[in-house]
Amino acid sequence: MSFETAADRDSGNIRKALKGLVAVAPYETSSVVTTLVGTGGQITLPTGFKSVGWISSDGATESGDITTSEITGWGSATPLRIDVTEASATLQVSLLENSRLTRELYDSVDLSAKTVSTAGEVSYDIQAQPDVKYWRAIVISVDGTGPTRRYWATAYHKVNVTDRDDFVNANGDDPAARGVTLSASPDDVVGTLGTRFEFGPGFLARATDEGWTLAP
Repeated sequence: MSFETAADRDSGNIRKALKGLVAVAPYETSSVVTTLVGTGGQITLPTGFKSVGWISSDGATESGDITTSEITGWGSATPLRIDVTEASATLQVSLLENSRLTRELYDSVDLSAKTVSTAGEVSYDIQAQPDVKYWRAIVISVDGTGPTRRYWATAYHKVNVTDRDDFVNANGDDPAARGVTLSASPDDVVGTLGTRFEFGPGFLARATDEGWTLAP
């Protein structure tokens, strides 16, 4: 067997997120996401989800961590047993648009009842101990165009804001962005952190090349 055959490399399988979106929905009024594909392999956002709009050029960063427990034995140089005790997932994004939704995320508040006065003003309090507000979140990345377009996505079934970046008011090259970290918890019904998806005409055309079996 030649090196080229043994290496089994295919540059056509290399992906790049040319653009993407992040959408969220209130946890209490939305359902677990089970599909994102629509007509012609395009996107269908589930009921209740709304995009947060433009995000920074850093994109959306998905991180995960696994905690394990190890059992060692007398005289053993390596663990005799390893168990996974915890898996965590986070989504970090910097929100460029100023909207009610981005403020709700950043400040962990529900502003649905707020109205703009006839004088053109809206206000809300910054809570000393805000309630934990849960959301569902979807991050979708896009590669290719036309028949080669494909999407890969993660739907996090239950998240809340666990960290936020400094909000900088300054006249410079950087916008007044709201950076947040969303941490995932197991959904109350299905018990998982989320679901990953891949779809689109470009994916369907190369699915077998990437090791998938097509349904009959």
